[in-house]
Amino acid sequence: VHAEASSPTSNILSGYIMKLGLVGVVRLCGSWVWGLGINSVSEFIFLLSLGFLIWAYYEVDSKRWLAVLSLSHIMVSVILLVYGCYDVNLLAYIFCLGHGYSVCGMFLLIWWGYNHVNSRSWLILTKFYSLVPVIQVLCVLMFMSVSSFPPTLQFFSEVILAWCSLAVNNDILTFIICIYLFGSSLVGLMVLGLVLIYLLDYSSIVHYNNSNSLGVSIIYIGILMLFTFIVV
Repeated sequence: VHAEASSPTSNILSGYIMKLGLVGVVRLCGSWVWGLGINSVSEFIFLLSLGFLIWAYYEVDSKRWLAVLSLSHIMVSVILLVYGCYDVNLLAYIFCLGHGYSVCGMFLLIWWGYNHVNSRSWLILTKFYSLVPVIQVLCVLMFMSVSSFPPTLQFFSEVILAWCSLAVNNDILTFIICIYLFGSSLVGLMVLGLVLIYLLDYSSIVHYNNSNSLGVSIIYIGILMLFTFIVV
């Protein structure tokens, strides 16, 4: 429903979807989650999250891609609540807040692109985003935010999550969490890579004497990433 709603509705729901999803999981599965051991529950939940990540890797529809990614991120808040014995409950809500901000910005970017190209496909939107330098910078910022790069709120919550997995001395759980955190960041950067790839073919900035210059392209992308790093 969140993915197929109108763009204004999706923007409004982005601030509540994580909280409502977290409340739903706690109410429906709370007795089961807290009744079993932390390790077994955490391993199952993160394996489920990896399934959502694999789905996101193959999803072309931008809004559905973002909705699937949100389903995967809900599990992070659930695990932070499970690790409440380490006094990290507040980080679950901080993660929801940071996720709401990043997803809202991404929905605005998708909404703006849809109004111009009348498509939600990443294959078309990424070509459009690569045409304007300002939008290229916004794409870098939005995708880095969704990918939980520092200094986003999600990044600090995920660092504490990794610390909690080390504290319980479960190597299997630590390995699963590391794979999940790496995969959740890579799924956003993969789409950002499409923007930068199309940038080399369609942006007039990287054209030199009517042909693509690899040196100019590398310099331009380097300046773009440096500017984004300074802004962040």
